[in-house]
Amino acid sequence: MSRENSDIRYLWLAIFLLLFLTYAYCRQRPFNPNSVTRTALAVALLEDRTACIDKYQAATCDKAFFAGHYYPEKAPGLTFAALPAMAVVRALLKADGKADFYVEPETNLPSKAFDLLTLVGAIFTSALATAAAATAVGWLCRKLGCTVGGALFAALAFGLATPAWGWATAFLGHALTGSCLMLGFALAVGILEASLSPRREFLGWILVGLLLAYAVLVEYPSAVAAAMIGLMIGWKSAAAGWPRFFRTLAAGVIGALPCAVLLLTYNYRVFGSCFDLGYKHVVGFAGTKAGLVGLTYPKLPALYGIIASPQRGILWLSPLLILVPYAFFVSWDFRSARSYLLSALLVIMYYFALNSAYVYWDGGACMGPRHVTPALAFACLPLGFMWSRGSRNHRAFMLAGFAVSCFFSMACTLVRMDVPSIYADPLCQRIIPDFLAGRSQNLGELMGVPPYVNLVPLVVLWVTGGACLGRLVRRLNRREQMAG
Repeated sequence: MSRENSDIRYLWLAIFLLLFLTYAYCRQRPFNPNSVTRTALAVALLEDRTACIDKYQAATCDKAFFAGHYYPEKAPGLTFAALPAMAVVRALLKADGKADFYVEPETNLPSKAFDLLTLVGAIFTSALATAAAATAVGWLCRKLGCTVGGALFAALAFGLATPAWGWATAFLGHALTGSCLMLGFALAVGILEASLSPRREFLGWILVGLLLAYAVLVEYPSAVAAAMIGLMIGWKSAAAGWPRFFRTLAAGVIGALPCAVLLLTYNYRVFGSCFDLGYKHVVGFAGTKAGLVGLTYPKLPALYGIIASPQRGILWLSPLLILVPYAFFVSWDFRSARSYLLSALLVIMYYFALNSAYVYWDGGACMGPRHVTPALAFACLPLGFMWSRGSRNHRAFMLAGFAVSCFFSMACTLVRMDVPSIYADPLCQRIIPDFLAGRSQNLGELMGVPPYVNLVPLVVLWVTGGACLGRLVRRLNRREQMAG
């Protein structure tokens, strides 16, 4: 392996470790209803070998009622992904005599053991997957012609300067869904742009099919985004000949089949029909009776709300994203990347249309429009091209936007991502004041480390990681200049 190849692989590894350790150190409130219902399913499966969550239903409003019992109304993929790590922690708790999973009848709050499983589940699903997806964004930028600096900027922009940071620390499905879509997309581009043997290519398409299908197993609406990526793959494969197209199609179906079987079996065992979803039996939330479980058509007030309103607007939390439309325009000069960037743009547009068409478009108690989270990795992709083509002044402007967005994302993550809807401007009214006052949620705080001091591990991690990344980028840039 050449020194350059070694350095670029160290760069991807450094990005992954920096982001994963950052996410793992931060945490969210474990008794968010959305998280509780997923952990309740895991505990029920591990403890009682059932999907029934009657014992824990009082702690969550996100539930379905069917045949006299309560079940999660969510897709089961996130829980399934977390089960191995949760099973290990449960075994350790049992060995220590602390495996008490229950809900306090007075407060309707889960036990500490229950909360610990939620924390572990978030680390080994949302955090792990988001760090991998951010690394894939950087790798994909580099694959499609960006400079090393542009690839690094795009990866860190997604990982640290958008609400993806906050959702990477929560046991919700958005982070894992978006990560599966981006990882499948990046792998597909890598296969299409490489000269692989038919056997290696076939195995690669199996993995792509598995990743895209698992995104659907975590969140059903991602089926449309996965189909968009699949159509791009089919079109590019057909251009290389029909034999390649049919090999690609067969491999993708083989990869998706286990997820389809798992979902259909789960639905049949829980709701008595392979095609009966939990959302048909949701408790409360009358809005889900409209249209297709609450989905009707995109509405302009909702679209404004998720883009620019102080209460939920994505641009308030991540001002850097205002550059995305111009970044797509600039990146159009990269001819070999056009079809892939067009696919990314379609995925982004789909998620914003989906969010604005949902009756509960505001996402309840949350920071920003959480339903567009799976699109954020695709939105940051063209920023790498913009950085690569930009002048020094353009890059300084992008860095300023990154710094502001990173501060807002950090404050939201460390204070809380589930802010009540009573605030008209939660960032200024609640998040920033609490953050400056030292009120943050992280592993140090959980272990009793005083305010402000519990942020020292993050600072040390970023200084060390930043120095490592800077050294690798400078070394790679020197080699590029010499080669040029």
